[in-house]
Amino acid sequence: MKKLLFYFVFFFISINTTVCQTTYFNNIYIFNNIHLTSGQSIILSDSIYNVAASAIDTTGLLKILLCNTDTSNGNIINKKLIGWGYNNFYLGYSGCFQKTSDNNFVVVGVKHDTVQSTAFLMKVNSNFDTLFFKEYVDTTFKYLEFQQGKETYDKGFILVGTLPGTGTYDQNIVVLKTDSVGNEQWRKIYNWGGVEYARNVIQTPDGGYLLGCYTYNTNYLSGDGIILKLDTFGNIEWSRNVGGPNRDGVPVIALAKDSNYIIATAYAYSTIWGADASELKIQVLKLNKLNGDTIWVRQYDTISTANAVSMVKELDNGNILIMGSAFTENSGIWFGTSWILKLNSNGDSLLYRRFWKYNDEHTNNNTAYDFCVTNEKSIVICGEVKQDTAYNYLWLAKMDSLGCLQPGCDIVGVVEIKADIVELTVYPNPANNSITFNTDMYKDFKLTIFNAIGQTILQKQLATSNTTLNIQSFQQGMYYYTLINNKGKVLSGKFVKE
Repeated sequence: MKKLLFYFVFFFISINTTVCQTTYFNNIYIFNNIHLTSGQSIILSDSIYNVAASAIDTTGLLKILLCNTDTSNGNIINKKLIGWGYNNFYLGYSGCFQKTSDNNFVVVGVKHDTVQSTAFLMKVNSNFDTLFFKEYVDTTFKYLEFQQGKETYDKGFILVGTLPGTGTYDQNIVVLKTDSVGNEQWRKIYNWGGVEYARNVIQTPDGGYLLGCYTYNTNYLSGDGIILKLDTFGNIEWSRNVGGPNRDGVPVIALAKDSNYIIATAYAYSTIWGADASELKIQVLKLNKLNGDTIWVRQYDTISTANAVSMVKELDNGNILIMGSAFTENSGIWFGTSWILKLNSNGDSLLYRRFWKYNDEHTNNNTAYDFCVTNEKSIVICGEVKQDTAYNYLWLAKMDSLGCLQPGCDIVGVVEIKADIVELTVYPNPANNSITFNTDMYKDFKLTIFNAIGQTILQKQLATSNTTLNIQSFQQGMYYYTLINNKGKVLSGKFVKE
Protein backbone atom coordinates (compact mmCIF):
# COMPACT_ATOMS: atom_id res chain seq x y z
CA MET A 1 0.00 0.00 0.00
CA LYS A 2 2.83 2.40 0.86
CA LYS A 3 4.57 1.51 -2.40
CA LEU A 4 1.38 2.17 -4.37
CA LEU A 5 0.90 5.51 -2.59
CA PHE A 6 4.47 6.51 -3.46
CA TYR A 7 3.86 5.77 -7.15
CA PHE A 8 0.64 7.79 -7.05
CA VAL A 9 2.32 10.81 -5.42
CA PHE A 10 5.24 10.62 -7.86
CA PHE A 11 2.87 10.39 -10.82
CA PHE A 12 0.80 13.35 -9.55
CA ILE A 13 3.89 15.54 -9.05
CA SER A 14 5.25 14.56 -12.47
CA ILE A 15 1.99 15.49 -14.20
CA ASN A 16 1.81 18.85 -12.45
CA THR A 17 5.44 19.61 -13.24
CA THR A 18 4.83 18.88 -16.91
CA VAL A 19 1.65 20.93 -17.10
CA CYS A 20 3.18 23.99 -15.40
CA GLN A 21 6.43 23.94 -17.34
CA THR A 22 6.91 26.81 -19.79
CA THR A 23 7.89 25.95 -23.34
CA TYR A 24 10.17 28.26 -25.30
CA PHE A 25 10.96 28.93 -28.94
CA ASN A 26 12.72 31.64 -30.94
CA ASN A 27 12.06 31.10 -34.64
CA ILE A 28 12.40 32.79 -37.97
CA TYR A 29 10.43 31.47 -40.95
CA ILE A 30 11.58 31.19 -44.56
CA PHE A 31 8.84 30.32 -47.06
CA ASN A 32 9.14 29.10 -50.62
CA ASN A 33 8.33 31.76 -53.25
CA ILE A 34 8.26 34.53 -50.63
CA HIS A 35 11.25 36.88 -50.38
CA LEU A 36 10.28 38.97 -47.37
CA THR A 37 7.98 38.56 -44.39
CA SER A 38 7.32 40.81 -41.40
CA GLY A 39 4.93 39.84 -38.60
CA GLN A 40 2.63 42.76 -37.69
CA SER A 41 0.00 41.17 -35.40
CA ILE A 42 -0.47 37.99 -33.37
CA ILE A 43 -3.58 36.51 -31.74
CA LEU A 44 -3.92 33.51 -29.44
CA SER A 45 -7.11 31.62 -30.32
CA ASP A 46 -8.09 28.01 -29.57
CA SER A 47 -4.53 27.10 -28.52
CA ILE A 48 -3.12 28.34 -31.83
CA TYR A 49 -1.03 31.43 -32.57
CA ASN A 50 -2.54 33.30 -35.53
CA VAL A 51 -0.29 35.80 -37.30
CA ALA A 52 -0.74 38.49 -39.94
CA ALA A 53 2.44 39.39 -41.83
CA SER A 54 3.49 41.50 -44.76
CA ALA A 55 5.10 39.49 -47.56
CA ILE A 56 6.75 40.09 -50.93
CA ASP A 57 6.40 37.32 -53.48
CA THR A 58 8.81 36.43 -56.31
CA THR A 59 7.14 38.95 -58.65
CA GLY A 60 7.99 41.77 -56.25
CA LEU A 61 4.38 42.45 -55.26
CA LEU A 62 3.44 43.06 -51.64
CA LYS A 63 0.82 40.66 -50.26
CA ILE A 64 -0.67 39.57 -46.93
CA LEU A 65 0.48 36.35 -45.32
CA LEU A 66 -1.89 34.82 -42.77
CA CYS A 67 -0.54 31.81 -40.90
CA ASN A 68 -0.87 29.95 -37.62
CA THR A 69 1.39 27.77 -35.52
CA ASP A 70 1.20 25.33 -32.66
CA THR A 71 1.82 26.66 -29.16
CA SER A 72 4.61 24.28 -28.17
CA ASN A 73 7.29 24.84 -30.82
CA GLY A 74 5.85 27.46 -33.15
CA ASN A 75 5.57 25.02 -36.05
CA ILE A 76 3.48 26.24 -38.99
CA ILE A 77 0.06 24.58 -39.22
CA ASN A 78 -1.60 26.55 -42.00
CA LYS A 79 -0.71 29.54 -44.17
CA LYS A 80 -2.33 31.56 -46.94
CA LEU A 81 -0.92 34.29 -49.16
CA ILE A 82 -3.61 36.84 -50.03
CA GLY A 83 -3.39 39.25 -52.96
CA TRP A 84 -4.42 39.40 -56.60
CA GLY A 85 -3.71 41.21 -59.85
CA TYR A 86 -0.95 43.78 -60.18
CA ASN A 87 -1.81 45.27 -56.81
CA ASN A 88 0.22 45.81 -53.66
CA PHE A 89 -1.51 44.97 -50.38
CA TYR A 90 -0.14 46.84 -47.35
CA LEU A 91 -1.01 45.71 -43.85
CA GLY A 92 -1.79 48.28 -41.18
CA TYR A 93 0.38 48.56 -38.09
CA SER A 94 0.52 46.55 -34.86
CA GLY A 95 -2.98 45.37 -34.01
CA CYS A 96 -4.23 45.50 -37.62
CA PHE A 97 -5.34 41.85 -37.25
CA GLN A 98 -8.17 41.22 -34.76
CA LYS A 99 -10.39 38.37 -33.64
CA THR A 100 -14.14 38.97 -33.88
CA SER A 101 -16.94 37.90 -31.55
CA ASP A 102 -18.03 35.15 -33.99
CA ASN A 103 -14.54 33.53 -33.84
CA ASN A 104 -13.43 34.86 -37.21
CA PHE A 105 -10.75 37.48 -37.95
CA VAL A 106 -10.53 40.88 -39.61
CA VAL A 107 -7.54 42.53 -41.29
CA VAL A 108 -7.15 46.19 -42.29
CA GLY A 109 -4.72 47.91 -44.62
CA VAL A 110 -4.30 49.52 -48.04
CA LYS A 111 -4.69 48.14 -51.56
CA HIS A 112 -2.56 50.08 -54.03
CA ASP A 113 -2.74 49.98 -57.83
CA THR A 114 -1.52 52.33 -60.56
CA VAL A 115 -4.57 54.60 -60.21
CA GLN A 116 -5.41 54.89 -56.53
CA SER A 117 -4.91 53.54 -53.02
CA THR A 118 -8.03 52.26 -51.28
CA ALA A 119 -8.34 51.29 -47.64
CA PHE A 120 -9.72 47.82 -47.02
CA LEU A 121 -11.42 45.73 -44.35
CA MET A 122 -11.18 41.97 -44.91
CA LYS A 123 -12.89 39.29 -42.85
CA VAL A 124 -11.62 35.70 -42.90
CA ASN A 125 -12.56 32.50 -41.12
CA SER A 126 -10.25 30.31 -39.01
CA ASN A 127 -8.90 28.67 -42.21
CA PHE A 128 -8.18 32.15 -43.63
CA ASP A 129 -10.84 31.81 -46.31
CA THR A 130 -12.20 35.25 -47.24
CA LEU A 131 -15.72 36.00 -45.97
CA PHE A 132 -15.79 39.54 -47.34
CA PHE A 133 -13.39 42.16 -48.69
CA LYS A 134 -14.57 45.78 -48.56
CA GLU A 135 -12.76 48.75 -50.11
CA TYR A 136 -13.18 52.40 -49.12
CA VAL A 137 -12.33 55.24 -51.50
CA ASP A 138 -11.33 58.87 -51.17
CA THR A 139 -12.80 60.40 -54.33
CA THR A 140 -10.77 63.63 -54.12
CA PHE A 141 -7.16 62.48 -53.70
CA LYS A 142 -7.57 58.80 -54.58
CA TYR A 143 -5.79 57.76 -51.39
CA LEU A 144 -7.17 56.35 -48.14
CA GLU A 145 -5.25 54.28 -45.60
CA PHE A 146 -6.34 52.23 -42.58
CA GLN A 147 -3.75 51.55 -39.88
CA GLN A 148 -5.94 49.72 -37.34
CA GLY A 149 -9.52 48.59 -36.79
CA LYS A 150 -11.59 47.08 -33.97
CA GLU A 151 -14.96 45.38 -33.67
CA THR A 152 -17.52 47.58 -31.92
CA TYR A 153 -20.21 46.73 -29.37
CA ASP A 154 -22.86 46.60 -32.14
CA LYS A 155 -20.75 44.02 -34.08
CA GLY A 156 -19.69 46.65 -36.60
CA PHE A 157 -16.16 48.02 -36.98
CA ILE A 158 -14.33 51.26 -36.22
CA LEU A 159 -11.45 51.90 -38.64
CA VAL A 160 -8.76 54.59 -38.32
CA GLY A 161 -5.98 55.91 -40.51
CA THR A 162 -5.12 58.85 -42.73
CA LEU A 163 -5.91 60.56 -46.04
CA PRO A 164 -4.36 63.55 -47.86
CA GLY A 165 -5.31 67.15 -47.16
CA THR A 166 -5.30 70.18 -49.43
CA GLY A 167 -1.74 71.37 -48.74
CA THR A 168 1.64 70.08 -49.97
CA TYR A 169 2.52 68.59 -46.59
CA ASP A 170 -0.95 67.93 -45.30
CA GLN A 171 -2.54 64.70 -44.13
CA ASN A 172 -5.71 64.27 -42.11
CA ILE A 173 -6.90 61.75 -39.55
CA VAL A 174 -9.79 59.65 -40.80
CA VAL A 175 -12.24 57.58 -38.72
CA LEU A 176 -14.77 55.36 -40.46
CA LYS A 177 -17.59 53.33 -38.88
CA THR A 178 -19.16 50.31 -40.59
CA ASP A 179 -21.87 47.78 -39.89
CA SER A 180 -21.15 44.07 -39.31
CA VAL A 181 -20.54 43.33 -43.02
CA GLY A 182 -18.38 46.37 -43.69
CA ASN A 183 -20.92 48.80 -45.12
CA GLU A 184 -19.88 52.37 -44.34
CA GLN A 185 -22.15 54.16 -41.84
CA TRP A 186 -20.23 57.40 -41.25
CA ARG A 187 -16.84 58.98 -41.83
CA LYS A 188 -15.11 61.80 -39.93
CA ILE A 189 -11.95 63.78 -40.77
CA TYR A 190 -9.78 65.73 -38.28
CA ASN A 191 -6.84 68.05 -38.93
CA TRP A 192 -4.31 70.05 -36.87
CA GLY A 193 -2.67 71.78 -39.84
CA GLY A 194 0.19 69.36 -40.49
CA VAL A 195 0.76 65.70 -41.25
CA GLU A 196 -1.62 63.70 -39.06
CA TYR A 197 -2.66 60.08 -38.80
CA ALA A 198 -4.43 57.77 -36.36
CA ARG A 199 -2.34 54.73 -35.44
CA ASN A 200 -4.66 52.84 -33.06
CA VAL A 201 -8.16 52.87 -31.60
CA ILE A 202 -10.24 51.33 -28.80
CA GLN A 203 -13.93 51.56 -28.05
CA THR A 204 -14.57 53.00 -24.60
CA PRO A 205 -17.19 51.75 -22.11
CA ASP A 206 -19.41 54.80 -22.79
CA GLY A 207 -19.75 53.70 -26.43
CA GLY A 208 -17.32 56.30 -27.73
CA TYR A 209 -13.79 55.86 -29.02
CA LEU A 210 -10.23 56.69 -27.98
CA LEU A 211 -7.59 57.22 -30.68
CA GLY A 212 -3.81 57.28 -30.49
CA CYS A 213 -2.77 59.81 -33.17
CA TYR A 214 0.29 61.70 -34.34
CA THR A 215 0.90 65.16 -35.79
CA TYR A 216 4.03 66.80 -37.16
CA ASN A 217 5.13 69.59 -39.44
CA THR A 218 7.83 68.79 -42.00
CA ASN A 219 9.37 72.26 -41.52
CA TYR A 220 9.92 71.85 -37.76
CA LEU A 221 11.65 69.41 -35.45
CA SER A 222 8.55 68.88 -33.34
CA GLY A 223 6.17 65.96 -33.66
CA ASP A 224 3.59 65.13 -31.02
CA GLY A 225 1.33 62.32 -29.94
CA ILE A 226 -2.35 63.31 -29.81
CA ILE A 227 -4.94 61.41 -27.77
CA LEU A 228 -8.40 61.98 -29.20
CA LYS A 229 -11.64 61.09 -27.36
CA LEU A 230 -14.74 60.82 -29.54
CA ASP A 231 -18.38 60.18 -28.77
CA THR A 232 -20.43 57.41 -30.40
CA PHE A 233 -20.83 59.42 -33.63
CA GLY A 234 -17.25 60.59 -33.95
CA ASN A 235 -17.64 64.06 -32.44
CA ILE A 236 -14.60 65.26 -30.45
CA GLU A 237 -15.18 65.30 -26.68
CA TRP A 238 -11.60 66.20 -25.76
CA SER A 239 -8.06 65.94 -27.06
CA ARG A 240 -4.71 65.77 -25.28
CA ASN A 241 -1.24 66.50 -26.61
CA VAL A 242 1.27 64.18 -24.93
CA GLY A 243 4.38 65.45 -26.72
CA GLY A 244 7.24 67.83 -25.97
CA PRO A 245 9.37 70.29 -27.93
CA ASN A 246 11.12 67.65 -30.10
CA ARG A 247 9.87 64.89 -32.40
CA ASP A 248 8.34 62.39 -29.99
CA GLY A 249 7.12 58.87 -30.60
CA VAL A 250 3.69 57.70 -31.70
CA PRO A 251 1.36 56.94 -28.75
CA VAL A 252 -0.14 53.48 -28.26
CA ILE A 253 -3.27 53.14 -26.13
CA ALA A 254 -5.03 50.61 -23.90
CA LEU A 255 -8.11 50.56 -21.69
CA ALA A 256 -7.40 50.11 -17.96
CA LYS A 257 -9.63 48.00 -15.72
CA ASP A 258 -10.90 51.14 -13.99
CA SER A 259 -11.99 52.47 -17.45
CA ASN A 260 -9.24 55.11 -17.51
CA TYR A 261 -6.65 55.12 -20.29
CA ILE A 262 -3.06 53.86 -20.51
CA ILE A 263 -0.84 55.71 -23.00
CA ALA A 264 2.61 54.39 -23.92
CA THR A 265 4.90 56.51 -26.06
CA ALA A 266 8.49 57.77 -26.32
CA TYR A 267 9.53 61.25 -25.19
CA ALA A 268 12.21 62.90 -27.36
CA TYR A 269 15.12 64.82 -25.84
CA SER A 270 16.57 65.78 -29.22
CA THR A 271 15.80 65.38 -32.91
CA ILE A 272 18.27 65.26 -35.80
CA TRP A 273 17.60 67.46 -38.84
CA GLY A 274 17.47 65.42 -42.03
CA ALA A 275 17.01 62.13 -40.20
CA ASP A 276 13.83 60.40 -39.16
CA ALA A 277 15.25 59.73 -35.71
CA SER A 278 15.22 61.18 -32.23
CA GLU A 279 16.87 60.42 -28.91
CA LEU A 280 13.96 59.19 -26.84
CA LYS A 281 12.99 57.72 -23.49
CA ILE A 282 10.02 55.43 -22.81
CA GLN A 283 7.12 57.39 -21.32
CA VAL A 284 3.83 55.99 -19.96
CA LEU A 285 0.82 57.99 -18.83
CA LYS A 286 -2.49 57.16 -17.23
CA LEU A 287 -5.22 59.61 -18.23
CA ASN A 288 -8.59 60.35 -16.68
CA LYS A 289 -11.43 59.03 -18.82
CA LEU A 290 -13.59 62.13 -18.27
CA ASN A 291 -11.26 64.88 -19.45
CA GLY A 292 -7.82 63.46 -20.31
CA ASP A 293 -6.14 64.89 -17.21
CA THR A 294 -2.99 63.09 -16.06
CA ILE A 295 -3.43 60.59 -13.22
CA TRP A 296 0.26 59.64 -13.34
CA VAL A 297 3.14 59.82 -15.81
CA ARG A 298 6.50 58.05 -15.68
CA GLN A 299 9.63 57.75 -17.79
CA TYR A 300 11.76 54.59 -17.95
CA ASP A 301 15.18 53.26 -19.00
CA THR A 302 17.86 55.38 -20.67
CA ILE A 303 17.60 57.68 -23.68
CA SER A 304 17.94 55.60 -26.87
CA THR A 305 18.05 56.33 -30.59
CA ALA A 306 14.75 55.81 -32.44
CA ASN A 307 13.15 54.34 -29.32
CA ALA A 308 9.57 53.40 -30.22
CA VAL A 309 6.61 51.70 -28.56
CA SER A 310 4.72 49.19 -30.69
CA MET A 311 2.12 47.72 -28.31
CA VAL A 312 0.70 48.11 -24.78
CA LYS A 313 -1.81 45.84 -23.01
CA GLU A 314 -3.19 45.60 -19.50
CA LEU A 315 -2.91 42.06 -18.12
CA ASP A 316 -5.58 40.19 -16.15
CA ASN A 317 -3.86 41.03 -12.85
CA GLY A 318 -3.82 44.76 -13.60
CA ASN A 319 -0.14 44.90 -14.56
CA ILE A 320 0.80 46.71 -17.77
CA LEU A 321 2.96 45.09 -20.45
CA ILE A 322 4.63 47.26 -23.09
CA MET A 323 6.78 46.25 -26.05
CA GLY A 324 8.93 48.26 -28.43
CA SER A 325 12.33 48.60 -30.07
CA ALA A 326 15.34 50.90 -30.23
CA PHE A 327 18.66 51.16 -32.04
CA THR A 328 22.12 50.63 -30.59
CA GLU A 329 25.46 51.36 -32.26
CA ASN A 330 28.44 49.02 -32.43
CA SER A 331 31.61 49.84 -34.40
CA GLY A 332 29.76 52.36 -36.52
CA ILE A 333 26.90 49.99 -37.39
CA TRP A 334 23.38 50.43 -36.06
CA PHE A 335 21.31 47.45 -34.89
CA GLY A 336 17.66 47.24 -33.93
CA THR A 337 16.87 45.61 -30.59
CA SER A 338 13.46 44.82 -29.08
CA TRP A 339 12.45 45.26 -25.44
CA ILE A 340 9.62 44.54 -23.02
CA LEU A 341 8.64 46.60 -19.99
CA LYS A 342 6.27 45.43 -17.26
CA LEU A 343 4.65 47.86 -14.78
CA ASN A 344 2.20 47.53 -11.94
CA SER A 345 -1.07 49.46 -12.03
CA ASN A 346 0.59 52.52 -10.44
CA GLY A 347 3.30 52.68 -13.08
CA ASP A 348 6.09 51.22 -10.92
CA SER A 349 8.60 49.19 -12.93
CA LEU A 350 8.55 45.41 -12.40
CA LEU A 351 11.01 44.41 -15.13
CA TYR A 352 12.64 45.60 -18.31
CA ARG A 353 14.47 43.28 -20.68
CA ARG A 354 15.95 43.53 -24.17
CA PHE A 355 15.75 40.51 -26.45
CA TRP A 356 16.83 39.39 -29.92
CA LYS A 357 16.99 36.38 -32.21
CA TYR A 358 20.68 35.50 -32.39
CA ASN A 359 23.83 35.96 -30.32
CA ASP A 360 23.43 39.46 -28.95
CA GLU A 361 21.85 42.84 -29.61
CA HIS A 362 24.53 43.61 -32.22
CA THR A 363 23.59 40.73 -34.52
CA ASN A 364 21.06 41.68 -37.23
CA ASN A 365 18.04 43.93 -36.74
CA ASN A 366 15.39 42.52 -34.40
CA THR A 367 12.06 44.35 -34.35
CA ALA A 368 9.00 43.11 -32.44
CA TYR A 369 5.61 44.62 -33.31
CA ASP A 370 2.96 42.77 -31.30
CA PHE A 371 2.51 40.19 -28.55
CA CYS A 372 -0.05 37.98 -26.88
CA VAL A 373 -0.04 36.44 -23.39
CA THR A 374 -0.86 32.77 -22.78
CA ASN A 375 -2.77 31.17 -19.92
CA GLU A 376 0.50 30.24 -18.19
CA LYS A 377 1.60 33.93 -18.50
CA SER A 378 4.14 33.30 -21.25
CA ILE A 379 4.66 36.14 -23.73
CA VAL A 380 4.64 35.38 -27.46
CA ILE A 381 5.93 38.07 -29.80
CA CYS A 382 5.83 38.56 -33.56
CA GLY A 383 8.02 40.80 -35.66
CA GLU A 384 10.88 40.64 -38.13
CA VAL A 385 14.59 39.86 -38.25
CA LYS A 386 16.67 41.44 -41.00
CA GLN A 387 19.69 39.35 -41.95
CA ASP A 388 22.73 39.99 -44.12
CA THR A 389 20.75 38.87 -47.18
CA ALA A 390 18.83 42.21 -46.92
CA TYR A 391 15.59 40.25 -46.54
CA ASN A 392 13.32 40.49 -43.51
CA TYR A 393 12.01 37.23 -42.09
CA LEU A 394 8.98 36.59 -39.94
CA TRP A 395 10.04 36.26 -36.29
CA LEU A 396 8.03 34.50 -33.58
CA ALA A 397 9.41 33.97 -30.09
CA LYS A 398 7.90 32.59 -26.90
CA MET A 399 9.37 33.72 -23.58
CA ASP A 400 8.32 33.22 -19.99
CA SER A 401 6.70 35.88 -17.80
CA LEU A 402 10.16 37.30 -16.92
CA GLY A 403 11.06 37.84 -20.56
CA CYS A 404 13.45 34.88 -20.68
CA LEU A 405 13.87 33.22 -24.08
CA GLN A 406 15.37 30.03 -22.64
CA PRO A 407 14.95 27.93 -19.47
CA GLY A 408 17.05 28.94 -16.50
CA CYS A 409 17.35 32.55 -17.54
CA ASP A 410 18.78 34.31 -14.48
CA ILE A 411 16.36 36.75 -12.90
CA VAL A 412 19.42 38.87 -12.10
CA GLY A 413 19.60 39.48 -15.84
CA VAL A 414 16.45 41.57 -15.70
CA VAL A 415 17.38 45.20 -16.20
CA GLU A 416 15.85 47.03 -13.27
CA ILE A 417 14.83 50.61 -14.03
CA LYS A 418 13.40 53.31 -11.86
CA ALA A 419 10.59 55.56 -12.97
CA ASP A 420 10.85 59.31 -13.06
CA ILE A 421 7.78 60.37 -11.06
CA VAL A 422 6.52 63.63 -12.49
CA GLU A 423 4.71 66.07 -10.20
CA LEU A 424 4.10 69.32 -12.06
CA THR A 425 1.39 71.97 -12.28
CA VAL A 426 1.54 74.81 -14.83
CA TYR A 427 -1.12 77.53 -14.66
CA PRO A 428 -2.92 79.37 -16.06
CA ASN A 429 -2.87 77.60 -19.39
CA PRO A 430 -3.60 79.37 -21.71
CA ALA A 431 -1.66 82.25 -20.11
CA ASN A 432 -1.59 85.98 -20.76
CA ASN A 433 0.78 88.09 -18.65
CA SER A 434 2.29 85.47 -16.35
CA ILE A 435 2.60 81.72 -15.87
CA THR A 436 3.41 79.68 -12.75
CA PHE A 437 5.45 76.45 -12.54
CA ASN A 438 4.75 74.39 -9.41
CA THR A 439 7.00 71.34 -9.03
CA ASP A 440 5.51 70.15 -5.76
CA MET A 441 8.33 69.12 -3.37
CA TYR A 442 11.08 69.39 -5.96
CA LYS A 443 13.26 72.45 -6.58
CA ASP A 444 16.52 73.54 -8.22
CA PHE A 445 15.24 72.90 -11.73
CA LYS A 446 16.71 74.43 -14.87
CA LEU A 447 13.78 75.70 -16.97
CA THR A 448 14.07 76.01 -20.76
CA ILE A 449 11.24 77.42 -22.89
CA PHE A 450 11.15 76.89 -26.67
CA ASN A 451 8.92 78.38 -29.35
CA ALA A 452 7.05 76.32 -31.95
CA ILE A 453 10.08 75.98 -34.24
CA GLY A 454 12.44 74.85 -31.47
CA GLN A 455 14.21 78.14 -30.74
CA THR A 456 15.20 78.71 -27.11
CA ILE A 457 13.23 81.69 -25.74
CA LEU A 458 14.18 81.57 -22.07
CA GLN A 459 16.46 79.68 -19.71
CA LYS A 460 16.22 80.13 -15.95
CA GLN A 461 17.29 78.30 -12.82
CA LEU A 462 14.31 77.76 -10.50
CA ALA A 463 15.51 77.86 -6.91
CA THR A 464 12.07 77.22 -5.39
CA SER A 465 9.28 74.74 -6.10
CA ASN A 466 6.83 77.52 -7.02
CA THR A 467 7.91 80.12 -9.60
CA THR A 468 5.88 82.73 -11.50
CA LEU A 469 7.30 84.18 -14.72
CA ASN A 470 6.37 87.34 -16.57
CA ILE A 471 5.63 86.43 -20.20
CA GLN A 472 4.11 89.68 -21.44
CA SER A 473 6.86 89.99 -24.05
CA PHE A 474 6.14 86.55 -25.51
CA GLN A 475 4.32 86.49 -28.85
CA GLN A 476 1.02 84.66 -29.05
CA GLY A 477 1.29 80.97 -29.83
CA MET A 478 2.38 77.58 -28.54
CA TYR A 479 5.45 77.20 -26.29
CA TYR A 480 7.23 74.11 -24.99
CA TYR A 481 9.20 73.70 -21.78
CA THR A 482 11.55 71.27 -20.09
CA LEU A 483 12.72 71.27 -16.47
CA ILE A 484 15.78 69.24 -15.45
CA ASN A 485 17.26 69.04 -11.95
CA ASN A 486 20.67 67.82 -10.82
CA LYS A 487 19.32 64.30 -10.23
CA GLY A 488 18.23 64.01 -13.83
CA LYS A 489 14.52 64.35 -13.13
CA VAL A 490 12.81 65.69 -16.25
CA LEU A 491 9.47 67.49 -16.43
CA SER A 492 8.09 68.72 -19.74
CA GLY A 493 5.01 69.99 -21.50
CA LYS A 494 3.59 72.97 -23.36
CA PHE A 495 1.45 76.04 -22.83
CA VAL A 496 -0.34 78.62 -24.94
CA LYS A 497 0.37 82.37 -24.77
CA GLU A 498 -2.79 84.33 -25.62
